[in-house]
Formats: sequence, structure tokens, C-alpha cells
Amino acid sequence: MDLYHPTLRVFMRTYGRLSDGIRLGYREGFNSGSMVDYVYADQARGITALGRLIDRIMLDHPVWQGVRARRELLIRQLRTAVDRRPGQRLLDVAAGPGSYLFELPPGVADYY
Repeated sequence: MDLYHPTLRVFMRTYGRLSDGIRLGYREGFNSGSMVDYVYADQARGITALGRLIDRIMLDHPVWQGVRARRELLIRQLRTAVDRRPGQRLLDVAAGPGSYLFELPPGVADYY
């Protein structure tokens, strides 16, 4: 009998809510832009020390580490593309908050 997943579900809906990230995930969705921005910040926050610990454990999960690594890779690729075509501008119409675009040199990217 699988007890791991039902136990995890109960933990997430009780003690897990001490974590700002888990509360955000339940409110906005764990795959929302808000959640991704929260993961990018990589700062454990929560109610009490236990909440911050739970948040740190969540942020250190390999899935979220991969999300942060993907962001860094994307930023490197965008910088390389911009460097190869001086004077060109970048337009990303589907960037959402587009926080990775702010990592590029000023005047290179347009935000709509």
C-alpha cells in the first residue's frame, strides 16, 4: 500500500502551508508564472522557522533546481544571440513577467 503520496498530500495541506511557496502554489498554481518567479528568487520564506525550512526543502527539490538552471541557460543563450548580432533588438511577446529579459543589456529587449 502506498502511504507516501497520501501522507505527503496531508502534510502539504497542513504544515506545508507554513511555507510561503506552498501557499503560493495552492493559490496561483504550482506551474504559474508567479510560482516560477518565486522559485527564481530562491529565498526561503514562511511563517515560523519551520515554514522557512519547509520552503527551503521545496526550493531545493531537483525539479525547481532544474527550473532555475533552465533560466540561467536561457539567459546565456539570449546574451550569446544578442552579442552575435550587435544593433539588433529582441522582442518577446509571450514573456509574461519576462524576468530573464531584465538580465540583458539595456535597450536590447522590448517588453510588451
